[in-house]
Amino acid sequence: MEVAEQWIKKGYPITKVLEILEINRSTYYYQQNGKVP
Repeated sequence: MEVAEQWIKKGYPITKVLEILEINRSTYYYQQNGKVP
């Protein structure tokens, strides 16, 4: 997940980064909302 955040902070589209890293958008947003430690 940290890798995805690094690329997103560099300005890459969230959906594309998650697609490349094979992370579901729901998983990403769930963790961004602080529901997972």
